[in-house]
Amino acid sequence: MKLKSSILVVFLGATLSVITTNSFAKSESEPKKYQQSPELLKQTIAKAIRDFELTPREDWSYIVSRYESEEGDITRSIEQYDPLLEGTQKWSLLSKNGQMPSQTEQQAFKDSKREKLEKKGEQTFHIKLSEIIHVDSLVLLDESESLLRANFRVNLSQLGDTATEKLSGTLLFNKQQAFIENIQIVNKEAFSPMFTAKITDFSLNLSFLKIDKAILPHQHALSMNGTFAFFTDIDEESLDTYSNYQIRKQ
Repeated sequence: MKLKSSILVVFLGATLSVITTNSFAKSESEPKKYQQSPELLKQTIAKAIRDFELTPREDWSYIVSRYESEEGDITRSIEQYDPLLEGTQKWSLLSKNGQMPSQTEQQAFKDSKREKLEKKGEQTFHIKLSEIIHVDSLVLLDESESLLRANFRVNLSQLGDTATEKLSGTLLFNKQQAFIENIQIVNKEAFSPMFTAKITDFSLNLSFLKIDKAILPHQHALSMNGTFAFFTDIDEESLDTYSNYQIRKQ
């Protein structure tokens, strides 16, 4: 059953960024300004969140490759977004399950984009980091010359009122380029996003890239397992990969 479509409409995407222990190898010359100042950590991440949310993502064209698996039912698609076109013409379905899409599939794609356009407006990406990251809860885990890693308290209202205390968030901040490279959210214990639904394993991974001053989505990954109505298994994975960014508006 497509639980993701009802409780995680804004979250797409699951390859995890690999952070090795060598990324945070300690040295005597290593700067530790964030270890020494928790307030500086909060200010830095708050600014990085603002920079991401102020990036005019609708000014960029791009290609997104999507993979979804729901209870073993796998779909793959490649889409293109061009902000210079009008309405649903901004979106093109380039392929569906490795084939050129039929007219029926093209029409279903356009109808889906039209519904989303009516609900969400011109936004092309609907995650607000300021809503899911509690900046005041940030705790530094590791710091190297180029990176820092911190824990934070998570707020995902789409997952229900009880999920907050059962989720754990970790972010990776690129100190040299001053942006959040990666966010990973996992559950510490089972939770119920809606009546009769129980999620036992949850992982949401968001990675970003920086082009000039713009912070843009790179990969978004979701993995979710559990049960619904006590008898139906939930087994969902999705991965969205964004590429071929080009600035189209000034």
